[in-house]
Amino acid sequence: MLKYLGFFFYFFSGACLYAQSDSTLQIDSSKYVRFFKVDNLSQVEELDFEAKDTIPKEFKKKRLKRKVYYGYKTKKAFTKSGYGDNEVIEVFHYLKVWQEPNVYVNDIYWFDFKKMKVTESKKYTPETAKILHGPYKKMIGGEIVEKGIFFVGTKHGRWEIYDKPRAVAFRTGDKDKTKKNEDGDPVLIKGSDTLIEYSLLESKIKYNRGWLKNAQRVYYDAAKTLLKEVIPYDEIGKNSGEYFSYFEDKKIHQHGYLINGTKVGVWVEYQSINGKTRRLNEVSYPDFPNIKNPVPELEKLWDAKGELIFDKKEKIDKRPKSIISDPLKK
Repeated sequence: MLKYLGFFFYFFSGACLYAQSDSTLQIDSSKYVRFFKVDNLSQVEELDFEAKDTIPKEFKKKRLKRKVYYGYKTKKAFTKSGYGDNEVIEVFHYLKVWQEPNVYVNDIYWFDFKKMKVTESKKYTPETAKILHGPYKKMIGGEIVEKGIFFVGTKHGRWEIYDKPRAVAFRTGDKDKTKKNEDGDPVLIKGSDTLIEYSLLESKIKYNRGWLKNAQRVYYDAAKTLLKEVIPYDEIGKNSGEYFSYFEDKKIHQHGYLINGTKVGVWVEYQSINGKTRRLNEVSYPDFPNIKNPVPELEKLWDAKGELIFDKKEKIDKRPKSIISDPLKK
């Protein structure tokens, strides 16, 4: 009798344990968070949380705001012109709220609502312009030729320029074969060819809010509010690249290019009179720094009123005799 009672007790207790195990499996896994103290995600990796609100707040990633770059809200737009392989598409973002670009930077990019195109100039107004800000991409015939990002109208970060896409065909599979048909005549079976189109990276330039990333900025004041010079330098520390200098009233004074600290190409000097900036002269240096301290050659000259009084190419010379002896005399 005791044997049967023991067997009955063993059977009954096992059934209860099985029922308990089975009921546990039926518990909604999304509610497990109620029964466990979660200290880190490794403790809950095996749980299947289906409900969105079951993950602790400290483990939720903050959702990035769309179309917000460097703290400014933007709108996305595009322009399209041309047809077929010559179709040009520009995809860009512009500021929703007007922000004035850096007055020192020459190259300001904005969308002209009158002409419906992306424009590069400093002649903009809040009524007709939308300042570019955020990612930019230009495509020709469906292929990217330029991409980068803008910061309040100025180039920022890494900018890449590609040449036009080129196509290359090469054999990747079987060679051409000759096989006889049912009539015994030879039939050519062509091998498989592959056509690849690709674009080569022409240039990769890094900017810092309108300036080349590798550039030293010199200021008039200790507070660094009045910019005096922007002196470029290359990867090995040589002064090479685009140079700018400014008057104390923030108007541009000189602009040109340096190679290893030597002026090359065309340099433009400006004059600031009564708050207005006009060109004073254009001089040319050798395109390569072959000689030390090269003597500039006058190309154009303007007077204080902004009238062109000398143009070497057009053979215009209205200069007073007092300055002809010294072509660069102001």
